[in-house]
Amino acid sequence: MPRFDITPTLLGVLLCSSMILLGPLYTVDGYSMVAHTSSQLGAQNTEGSWLMNLGFIALGFGVGIDARRIWWIVPFVSAIFLMFAVAMIMTGVFSLQPIDPALPYNDMWHVLHSVFAVAAGICFCVGAIGYGLFRRVGAAKWISIVAGLLATGLSLAIFMLPEVQGLLQRLMFAVTFTWLAVYLPHIKPPLRD
Repeated sequence: MPRFDITPTLLGVLLCSSMILLGPLYTVDGYSMVAHTSSQLGAQNTEGSWLMNLGFIALGFGVGIDARRIWWIVPFVSAIFLMFAVAMIMTGVFSLQPIDPALPYNDMWHVLHSVFAVAAGICFCVGAIGYGLFRRVGAAKWISIVAGLLATGLSLAIFMLPEVQGLLQRLMFAVTFTWLAVYLPHIKPPLRD
């Protein structure tokens, strides 16, 4: 049965989710939760950007702590989520260009943020599907595979439908954050429900 125990991953998920949900209250006027992504909340030269970046970093550290704990249980999944953690932390260190194209920004930071964000997404999809394939039986097997496939589909849709990328990203986060909070901290042998 899925559990929501207080774990480093859950704390990271809650902080990151809060920063995403509260974003319109602390960011620039004109920010749209439908059209703009959470990364744009943490963009360079953007009011309150440190709050969103703190959320990304907290999520990365939370996942990293729990991923390290499962190393001896399922090393492949652990390694993938350790890479996810590093990539997530780096998305908080480096920021996108601001929504206002007239504002100055560091192009290298913009590129690095994008690279690390994509890497985090790939790591989640591979990790969730990998965990699902690793399990022999039970609901967690199929939930993990479906979560990985849904995240993959929603990630692709974000690039194909930029006018609703914020909405699609939030749907993707609902899937990924829920899976991370429920499954990652509770991976243990035997791999059965």
